[in-house]
Amino acid sequence: VLSRFIELVCIAGWRYIKNEDYPFLKDVLHTLRVPVSFTTEILKKSIPIFVNEFLWAGGVAALAQCYSRKGLAVVAGLNIANVLCNLLSVVFVNLGSAIGILEGQFLGASEFDRARDSAIPLVWFVAGVCLLLTAILVGLAGIFPEAYQTTAQVKDLAKWFIVIMAAFFPIQGMMNALYFILRSGGKTFITFLFDSVFSWTVSVPAAYLLCTHSSLNILVILTIVQALEIIKVIIGLILVRNNLWITNLVE
Repeated sequence: VLSRFIELVCIAGWRYIKNEDYPFLKDVLHTLRVPVSFTTEILKKSIPIFVNEFLWAGGVAALAQCYSRKGLAVVAGLNIANVLCNLLSVVFVNLGSAIGILEGQFLGASEFDRARDSAIPLVWFVAGVCLLLTAILVGLAGIFPEAYQTTAQVKDLAKWFIVIMAAFFPIQGMMNALYFILRSGGKTFITFLFDSVFSWTVSVPAAYLLCTHSSLNILVILTIVQALEIIKVIIGLILVRNNLWITNLVE
């Protein structure tokens, strides 16, 4: 919460410091009145994003519930692994946001060729960065769990959870980059299908069935569920290569 207040101060302050660079923000804080027609257009784009984020968070919770059926040690191990993996995943999440901004600038300037030509190289760039993150995670996998006062079983599970999650970091990074590229063109409904709908129709059912109707080890189950994300990457690459996301934002 505090970070959001700091963010507001930075952005609002920069707007006044560099006032001449942002003529479109002139008098932006002098009134709260927003035209109904403009509000409608904003809602058309933002509601799918809101619903997507809401359902995606629910999907993450549902996956955790499925994995919990394999025992308390699994829950503890996943909690430990997620602490480290979430810390490093911030890197590719923010790279994805940056890619969305870059592509949005190209589209806003009607530089469609630059937007198209830079999209796939940026995706591969994120994948390369994630390979480095994978190496870091694997290197820490045997060390990080030792910081917790828990059983040897939980520490061992946490170690292998980190290794498995790390192995799929490049896939996660590519998927995140593709998501923001698609969203930069205003294709919010496509990203809704691409993200949360996939989670609830593929990932969650697969995790549930594997955890409740199979005797597979939790490490195998986690690997299978993580591998399903490759489907999203393939679909995302097809959509981006076909230029379905390129939109004249000015019009």
